[in-house]
Amino acid sequence: MLTEGDYIEGRYVGKKENVGSNNSTIYILDVDGEQVGVWGTSVLDTKFAQIAQGKMVAIEYQGKKQSEKRKGSSYHDFKVGVGIDTVGDEDLFAQ
Repeated sequence: MLTEGDYIEGRYVGKKENVGSNNSTIYILDVDGEQVGVWGTSVLDTKFAQIAQGKMVAIEYQGKKQSEKRKGSSYHDFKVGVGIDTVGDEDLFAQ
């Protein structure tokens, strides 16, 4: 289970689509030579659509937020930052 502030960083190397009964996406990060899968959410899917494979990314869980669009509904929020070649090349949480 995710806790607010949980964080992962690595090189975005690919994705698997239509996984599981909900046809979800799994984003694959290379973290210190190990491939780690991160389950997509609406928030992550939107942000990863703008990130090229090969970029360094950092993802930080921001906790559950109340939806402004759908009253009474909540969602899992994430900050996603993108670096050039290595973490630290850009402000990782600029997005």
